[in-house]
Amino acid sequence: MDLGCGPFGEGKDVALRAVVIGGGIGGIAAAVALARAGVGVRVYEQAQQLAEVGAGVSLAPNGLRMLERLGVGEGIGRVGARYVSAQLRFSNGRAVRHEPYQFTQPGRNVGIHRADLLALLAGNCRLVRCEPGIGARVSARMPAARRSASPTGPPPRQTW
Repeated sequence: MDLGCGPFGEGKDVALRAVVIGGGIGGIAAAVALARAGVGVRVYEQAQQLAEVGAGVSLAPNGLRMLERLGVGEGIGRVGARYVSAQLRFSNGRAVRHEPYQFTQPGRNVGIHRADLLALLAGNCRLVRCEPGIGARVSARMPAARRSASPTGPPPRQTW
């Protein structure tokens, strides 16, 4: 890739490389986006295999457009389910009052299981030559004082 326009590229061919820590939906999506932009990517994931736990996710039209750009739109259409109708509810079960156009419109949002979405992204990651580093071990951790989510609260739980 010829950058030739900045302090790091001044007339030279520069191969950009990136490391993504975490092979979940966000990490793999970031890796696919970087790879599609011509950046060499290596993904490090602690787990022995890419697997997503939990239930489904709801994808709104803006998210679907981004996933289409990442090359998984057709797969989502195959394994996801378009909402015929949707209701937003409070934790006590009472319906949230809103105008129909504010959140979901019939047929525009898609529900998909997290594992299915991760599998689609991971398959695309391989197509665009992302390098998965499955089973990676973390050898250093950031000091607690620097990783705190809030100056007054406890540091976030580490999952990697």
